[in-house]
Amino acid sequence: MILIDEIIVDNVNIKFYEGMDFDLLLNHNRDGSDGFIFCFIESWVNEVKSYNRQRKVVSLVDNTNYEEFEWEEINNNYISVYQTEGMDIHSVYEAIRSKVERKQLEQRPWEPVRGIMVGA
Repeated sequence: MILIDEIIVDNVNIKFYEGMDFDLLLNHNRDGSDGFIFCFIESWVNEVKSYNRQRKVVSLVDNTNYEEFEWEEINNNYISVYQTEGMDIHSVYEAIRSKVERKQLEQRPWEPVRGIMVGA
């Protein structure tokens, strides 16, 4: 997970990352006191597979029970994950950041920049 940028809008700390750190996301306060996190990833499936593989190794080393990751474990309104799937991550980041800077946070910057939203 690489920090791309960090800005403050209306006294809210907003961080933009390339990649995901599931542990950081799981520990991000749900009350907004830690600000807002945007993550830009190539593939959700690959990120989850990698994280589950890592959890499995840790469970073997620590002799603990292994459980597959479920998105509901994060369940945080102050985290937004964009799957770019072949689009340039930095182009997507620039588009989202410009919306956030124009204080359009309340106008759903998490909606797709282009294309369709799966499950909508």
